[in-house]
Amino acid sequence: MDELAGSPRAITLTGPLTIGTAALLREQLLEPLTEGLGLRVDCSAATEADITFVQLLVAASRSAAERNLPFALSTPLPEAVADVLARSGVAMSAVGDSTVLNPDTEAAR
Repeated sequence: MDELAGSPRAITLTGPLTIGTAALLREQLLEPLTEGLGLRVDCSAATEADITFVQLLVAASRSAAERNLPFALSTPLPEAVADVLARSGVAMSAVGDSTVLNPDTEAAR
């Protein structure tokens, strides 16, 4: 294993991030976490996103937190992803060049 335990693995998600790609997205998001690695998700090449993607991000974020592993989205977020996250009500925080989800905190509306 080349990566240090707990250090984030960078993954890039492209194209539609929707229910039609949910099974593959779930696998891509959870694999590093099950290997004991944190995760940094780059979705800058996303062409569309739906609530399924938000649900997968929240689940992966919670899974990372339970394992004391880092989880963040690279910024800037593409419009499709930023819009669906904003509409979902998931609270987020900017941390450096990343966005961190705060799924257990209600977003200010």
